[in-house]
Amino acid sequence: MSGPSLSNLVDNGQMLLLGTQCAEATCMQVDFLPFKCPHCNKSYCQTHYKAEDHKCPEYEEFLHNRIAPNCPFCNIPVAVPPSQDPNVRMELHFEKECSVILGEVPPRPTPRCSKSVCNKVLFSPIPCPSCKEVHCVAHRFPVEHSCSKAAFASTKAQASVGVFVKTFNAKASVFAADFKKTVVSAAASASTLSAEAAKAASTSTTNAIDKLQTGRRAKSERKSQLRGMRERNERGLLSEEETVILGRLEAGNNFNKNKEDCLIM
Repeated sequence: MSGPSLSNLVDNGQMLLLGTQCAEATCMQVDFLPFKCPHCNKSYCQTHYKAEDHKCPEYEEFLHNRIAPNCPFCNIPVAVPPSQDPNVRMELHFEKECSVILGEVPPRPTPRCSKSVCNKVLFSPIPCPSCKEVHCVAHRFPVEHSCSKAAFASTKAQASVGVFVKTFNAKASVFAADFKKTVVSAAASASTLSAEAAKAASTSTTNAIDKLQTGRRAKSERKSQLRGMRERNERGLLSEEETVILGRLEAGNNFNKNKEDCLIM
């Protein structure tokens, strides 16, 4: 079974139960999001939810809208308790606390911003760490109030940094020159060693080639001598001494031949 429709609720007057009527007698408007007054705890519409709009009988302005006024003579803020009238509290200050009226101590000068174009009264003065003068929030930085001592300190710091940079650059130049000399010397030494090594390698190669060529030449001469002596031996022209030399040559030839065969195998 479905519930009652919106038209039925309106016809039966049940729509009024969803909202709350404004407590203001001249309004009585039904508001679905009412505001509750924190003083009288009644519900009001958006037009009358403020205390001054519905003339709230429980609202007392001097209890809720409290501002500590300054004494016009000594310029000191006078604290007002929640349950006391500010006028009564100020009269009490004149009679018992105001140093100017009672003549007890001279009034303290009110601190003002040291910036000449500002001269604003300061309730919380901010001293500059360089010149020790007080300034407002807008001129608390040395750059904002053109602090001369801060500028001098900055210039001195820049001069110190300049001297350090010059010293560092000079030392770096000396180190670079020494390093360049070391690199050039090492390169020259390496070049000399390379030349000597190349010369030694060339000499060794030349000696090996000469030795190889000499060996080949000697071998060729021995073969020619052996061949000539063999031909003379076949003809019977060798003497006894030449026959001995031929025997030695044959023995040497056989030895070299056997050696070459062993290397090949």
